[in-house]
Formats: sequence, C-alpha cells, structure tokens
Amino acid sequence: MTIPYNAESLSGSWVGFPRLFLRYKGTILSGTLCGPMFWLTNLLHLALCFIGGRFDIKEKVDAANGTKVWEEWHPVDLIQVDWASTLVGMPLLFFFIVFYNNNSYNRFYQLYGHCVGMGGRCMEWTYLIKAHSLPEDRAGQWNSVRFVLAAMNILYYSLFGDDGSMDEDEWSVIMARNLLSVNEVSLLRAYKGFKPFLCLNWAADEAERLLSARMQAEAMRNPTAAAYGMEVRTQMLLHEFRAVAFDFRNHCGQIINTLKQPVPFPYFHLLNVMLLVQLLALAYVLASSDHAIPPVYSIPIMFLVSVVLIGMRGLAVKLANPFGTDDTDFDIEVYMRGAFTNAVAHLRDERKTWGGELPQGVKNPLLGSGDAHSVTSAETQYAWRAPAKVKSTKPPVEADPKPDKPQPLMQPPPTPLPMQQPMQPPMQPPPPHGYGYAPSGHPTYDYAHAAPVDPATGYVLTPAVSGLSPFSGGIPPPQSPLPRPHQLPRPAPLPRPQTLAAPSPHQQHQSGDLRL
Repeated sequence: MTIPYNAESLSGSWVGFPRLFLRYKGTILSGTLCGPMFWLTNLLHLALCFIGGRFDIKEKVDAANGTKVWEEWHPVDLIQVDWASTLVGMPLLFFFIVFYNNNSYNRFYQLYGHCVGMGGRCMEWTYLIKAHSLPEDRAGQWNSVRFVLAAMNILYYSLFGDDGSMDEDEWSVIMARNLLSVNEVSLLRAYKGFKPFLCLNWAADEAERLLSARMQAEAMRNPTAAAYGMEVRTQMLLHEFRAVAFDFRNHCGQIINTLKQPVPFPYFHLLNVMLLVQLLALAYVLASSDHAIPPVYSIPIMFLVSVVLIGMRGLAVKLANPFGTDDTDFDIEVYMRGAFTNAVAHLRDERKTWGGELPQGVKNPLLGSGDAHSVTSAETQYAWRAPAKVKSTKPPVEADPKPDKPQPLMQPPPTPLPMQQPMQPPMQPPPPHGYGYAPSGHPTYDYAHAAPVDPATGYVLTPAVSGLSPFSGGIPPPQSPLPRPHQLPRPAPLPRPQTLAAPSPHQQHQSGDLRL
C-alpha cells in the first residue's frame, strides 16, 4: 500500500535524514536483495575473487610425520579484460532502464487518474439522484446509487483474478456492504459480459424510475406545466445520467485495457538480458583486471551497482501494475470506502434552502456600508488573516490606545476585532471652495488640515491653506463633539435627468425641422 511521508522533514532535518537512509521496508532494498539476479552476480564476483587469488588464504595439509603445515593457495590466472570494453554498454543500459521507468511512471499516474475519476463519477451520480428524485423516496435513491458503488467494487476485485473472476469471499464482502442482494449476485456471476457495465445499466433503470415518479408528482401539483416540455425535460435529465454512466464505464475500461497492454515483451526481455550481461561483465572485471581493486573495495562497489540497476528495474515493474499488496500499490479499500461514505453522507443531507434570507451569523459582502448585514473593512481584514497554529476561541483584543492617539470615527463592531481600522465615511456633498472635509481624526478637530471642524456638517471652518495648528497657539479646537457618521445629515438627492421623448414626424413637420 502507499506509504505516506513528508519529503521535507526526511531530507531537511537531522532527525529525518538518518531515518531516510536506514529504512528497509518500502524501499528498493526489500525487492532487490531477495531477487536471483542480485545474488547470482554478487556470488560470482566473490567466487572470481577467491579463484583469482584476491584473498590471502592458505590450505591446511597433514604432513607425513603427523605435524600440520600451511601451504599457500595457488590462484588461477584469469583472462585479463580491459575496463573500457566492458563498460561500453553501460550508457545504453541506463537509457533502456530510464525509458522503461518513465513508461511505468506514466502508466502509474494514468491508472491513478482513472481510479480517482471513478470516485468522482460516483459523487456526480449521487448528486443527480438526490437533486432529481422525491426526497421521501429513500429506497429508490439507494437502489440507484448502490449499483454504481457495486460496479466499482466488482471492478477492483476482478483485477486480482487471472481471468477477471471473483471468489466467494469477495462476493460476500459486497453483499455485506448492502450493495447487492443474493439474487443480483447470482445474475452477475452468470453474466458473461462486462459485469460493472451491467450494474451501471441497473442503476440507469432505477434512475429513470425515480425521474418518472418526480415528474408525475410535479404534474399533479401543476397540471398546466405538465403540458409544456415535461417529457423533453425528462429526456434531458436522462441524458445527463447516461453521460455520467458512460464516463464511469470509460474509466473502468481504461484500467482493464491498460493493465492488459504492458510494455512489449521483447523490450522487457532485451532489458533484462542487457542488465544481466552487464553485471556479469562488471563482476569479472573487478576480480580479474591487472589493476584490480582489492576485495575490500570491489565487493561494496559490486553491491552498490547491482542494487541501483536491479532496483531501478524492479521499481519500474512495480509501478507498471499498481494493483496488489506491494508498497507502491493503490489502497483500493480506501477508494471504495471513501466513495461509499460520500454517497451515504450526501443522501442523508436534509438541509433546506435559505432563499432570500441570511442565516444567523452570516453577512452579505454585496451590500453597502450603511446596511446592517454589510461587512466592514475591519471584519474583512480579520477574516482574511492567516490562521494561527494555536487556535483560540476568541480573537485577540487590541489594547486601549494612548490618549493622544486620534480615534477612528466608527461605531465599535459587535465583536472585538484585532487591529481595527477606521471605517470609510459615508458619501458627502463636495465642500465649498477652499475648505477640506474631515472624515476622521480628533472628535473636534481636523489634524490633516490643522483647522477646527464644524460639528454640524463636518466641514473645516478655516481654509485648508491657513497652516494653523492647535499646538502653535493658534485657533483652539471647538468644544462641541463631532457627530457620528450615522448622525450626519443626509444630502439631498440629486434631481433625476428628465428623459425627453423624441418628437413625432408630424411635430417636426409643423416646426419646420423635418429633414429628409
């Protein structure tokens, strides 16, 4: 099954780095060290090193007088082979292995996409059934959905059989999941065609019955609508159901046909022959060359080279068929359980539509700033913050500002929000020439223009170019507080432009303005 891991923690931390290189399960070592090619080539290298005298070994011989003496081992002269002639095929071997791995890698993710696609079609089918059937017909909804889920189960379990057959235990598991009855299992086992497609046909029949019941109920409630396009609407909905069912069948067929068409056997055979010949030649050259490396170095070199080459070949073989019990195979039970859980959860959902009302605690960002259900800029800023690692039940509250800090002209929000920003002032008519408008600042003074503010209109009483400052002993600020934005008088609406109707040809003729 697929092994979950965090690449960043395994390769970038001192704790994960040794765990990455000391792991045995789930790596190429578990499949390489148990293979015959690895032991054949490495044992041959050890034997050649022994025969060629690379090991300092003496033979124990009994002397005639009963004493024991040691005689030196007489090595066998091996034929000397040049390194260049032996390694000439290594680049071509790497090309064959990389090409084979790339092909298997692409097949792996193509099959994964089809598996995910089947799960997506199950969700789409469940949505169509829930949306276009009577809410009280729970039995009919489940009858239509369970056949699609059964088609997924049958497809996955049939991949493990040699001829696509299933055993008794697999059929009993499907029945225990309430996807098929005993009679339906008997019909499927006797069916000689593609069994998942037969389940999809049954699901389509149940969907057509649900649509007919829904249309009949609508016709009874509104007889007038039944005479206009009811049959056309039914056929259009059935077309959507058939499109989802055919797409589901396409994913099933792609999985089966892709597994039946692996990499051509001549290519696979040639790759293994080249790999075996190259490793045998390397084992011989490491033990027989004039400049042969001592066994204490040649044995680890032979071990690493054989592990890498044979491991790459074995990895490609596993990726080519990801349905099984290997570490790189798909966890099909997770896929089937996920589709079942999503379907049941969606059919159990009983939420009612809100229509033109908003539920409690939800605001509408489309409304203007003057509406009670509108979203303020401070709430928007708080909502689009990055979530903290440690979740808190309440957002942090900003501390009380200093006395000399200008206060924003806004009402406090209903809930404490961090880093509250001043609200934008309501639209006001343009001020008189030479005067500025004080949207925020001190409640009784405009610091931006260094001038007092009229508490009734919010206009600056002194021209903005006066340059006076309350801290320079100039004009003191007025004592009356500045009104809140909701207390400001609303400007009179602008008069609507009158639309003049175009004069008729008779009127134009009387006025002499008729142009031909």
